Amino acid sequence: MKWKLLLMSCAAFGGIASASHAASNDIDVSINGKPVTFRAAPVSSGGSVFVEFVSVFKQLGYSSSYDPKTKMIKASNGQTKIFLQLGSKSAYINGVKKQLTSAPQAVKGFTFVPLRFIGEAAGKDVQWNASLNSVKIADKVDLSVEKPKLIKAYNDLMTAESKEDAAAFMALVDPSSPVYGLDQELQERLDQFDMLVKLDSLEITDIRSSEAVLHVVETTKKISGPFYLDNKTESLVLMRKIGDQWKFNTTQIVDREYLIPDGFFDKEASASPEALAAIKEAVQRNLDVTEKEDLDGVMKTISPDSPQYEFTKESTQELFSLYDVDYSLEKCTVLEVNEKTAYVYTMQTVKKVKGPEFQDYRAQIVHELHQDKDGAWLLYSSTFIKGDPLTS
Repeated sequence: MKWKLLLMSCAAFGGIASASHAASNDIDVSINGKPVTFRAAPVSSGGSVFVEFVSVFKQLGYSSSYDPKTKMIKASNGQTKIFLQLGSKSAYINGVKKQLTSAPQAVKGFTFVPLRFIGEAAGKDVQWNASLNSVKIADKVDLSVEKPKLIKAYNDLMTAESKEDAAAFMALVDPSSPVYGLDQELQERLDQFDMLVKLDSLEITDIRSSEAVLHVVETTKKISGPFYLDNKTESLVLMRKIGDQWKFNTTQIVDREYLIPDGFFDKEASASPEALAAIKEAVQRNLDVTEKEDLDGVMKTISPDSPQYEFTKESTQELFSLYDVDYSLEKCTVLEVNEKTAYVYTMQTVKKVKGPEFQDYRAQIVHELHQDKDGAWLLYSSTFIKGDPLTS
């Protein structure tokens, strides 16, 4: 989809939870998206997360009490009554006995209860994320109700795009999305391209009360507009529920297959021999200084306006510190030249000379180059099309 071109320069999400999480041993707990503040920090013991009971019951909407004589923990919201006992693996929900995997325990003067049991006893969905050291508790979702809403929300996004209506599209975007408010940029993208987008499949892979992840496969083909490679893209789309409406937040591309017609990379663009030679020399110069491990030289071949400028500098510096690599340009075809922009296909081999374990490979790449005010061609972005391992 055209809007995904805009998203490629924005941060991608890391699953259904936030991608940013400071390295910490603290366990974060949230209920319906709201962090729970505890009088004593949650602890992990015997494979279970334990929390101080007063705070969690309060945020769940339950009144609670503890009897030091009987060591009984009681909680109620008027409909559901939960009884536990310190040191006992037996618990009761509305008088029905339940077996706990871990008993409530006393920790530094506080009474701690097993969080999963409490959440599920309250009729909630409980999810533990080991990588983020967090527990999310949320209202259970009626998929029969929410699935049609999610599918409609995504189809509405596609309709807004097909009508090239950025304002209508943004009305369907979560305000916390990294693209929210970029109406003008999106409209420019929509005006540039005329695309045919086919939704091959859409599945809900994860859903909570306020968040859902869609697994989407789409085939996109250009009808008219600037240079674009037709493709089949698999992505994960994060949707967030705002009020009663599902809205788009962001997307993460999982895989992309470029649909390249036979002979496409053999057709040289119509341009003067001098222009073609200058563009190809710029690509070769980038490889030459990279092979020489000349970082300043490499950065002089990159457009300062490239959104990947700093990333390129950092990753190239890291490459130089680890490897000595040999590059060989086997094929270079200028596919299109428009004013001060050129698109170039390259096939090149990348072979390790020195360094840690490394798989030599042959890479196919399409580079976008921009011409600066002095007439020099500089690399702006690169799209990796395909990589094949070299066996000899």
